[in-house]
Parts: sequence; C-alpha cells; structure tokens
Amino acid sequence: MMSKKKESMGRQRIPMVKIKKETHRQVTFSKRRAGLLSLSAIPASNPYWTVTCPETICP
Repeated sequence: MMSKKKESMGRQRIPMVKIKKETHRQVTFSKRRAGLLSLSAIPASNPYWTVTCPETICP
C-alpha cells in the first residue's frame, strides 16, 4: 500500500488589519524594522561586492 505524501499549505497571506493597541503596534513596527535592517546589512558583508565594486564608488 502506498502512503500519500502530506502536502503543506505553503506560505499564507496575512490580512492587513490595523493593530488597535498602540504598544502592540510599536512592538510590531520595531520588529519589522529590525528585520529589514538586518537584511539590508547582509550584502555589505558579501565578498562578491568587494571584488566587483570599483574603488571610486566604494570607499
């Protein structure tokens, strides 16, 4: 007997609803901002950019 492979639901869309409590809204904003800033810092440490970027552009 063959077992069926369990399929996941995948990544679900989160409904855009205003967060009513100001403290909860501030926490959510700061977490999102921290996540975006950490993502934006990743390419700076990538050795690819240090090789391909000319010295006149990159200090």
